[in-house]
Amino acid sequence: MSELDGAGEAEEGEEDAEMMEDGIGEEDADGEGDDRKYCTCRSVSFGHMVACDNEECPDEWFHWSCVGMTREPAGKWYCPACRQKPGMGG
Repeated sequence: MSELDGAGEAEEGEEDAEMMEDGIGEEDADGEGDDRKYCTCRSVSFGHMVACDNEECPDEWFHWSCVGMTREPAGKWYCPACRQKPGMGG
């Protein structure tokens, strides 16, 4: 395995750790998934989701279908509400 491959695995592990800190992907002891509400639809995490790059976004994560996405965005992505704020790419 090359050093590049090892670095990629470390990054994935770091991303998983960040998601756990945020409560994304965390499972309860009974095996149930995260019950926090996200997105403009105020529903639980399921399927493909994208995070708003505004660290102060109140919704944090969005279902692709709710924000009209069909694939992972390239670069930074801001939710519709945050795009309306000055300096947030809107």
